[in-house]
Amino acid sequence: MSGGLPFRRRCRQCGNEFRPARRYDQVFCRPECRRAWHSWRESRGARAVELLIAWRGGRRRGSLTKLAAFADELLHYHRKHQAEQQRAGRGEGAVCR
Repeated sequence: MSGGLPFRRRCRQCGNEFRPARRYDQVFCRPECRRAWHSWRESRGARAVELLIAWRGGRRRGSLTKLAAFADELLHYHRKHQAEQQRAGRGEGAVCR
């Protein structure tokens, strides 16, 4: 393996191919994709913590149902995101430069 940057990568957020510009471990094609990914994760993490506290702390009626629905929502989003990235991998998406 050479010491240079990899030739092409797939962006973790948008799924488009790109060439790393600065770091060998770069996973986002643009700063906007990096910010969008981290914002999405932070907002979902905060919601998960709130639902877990409500379920475990208060044991209110329906709190486990809300937590399970949230987990289903995250799984649905994850599967949809993976499918979009696979479509982009088959050449159906744009290429970031």
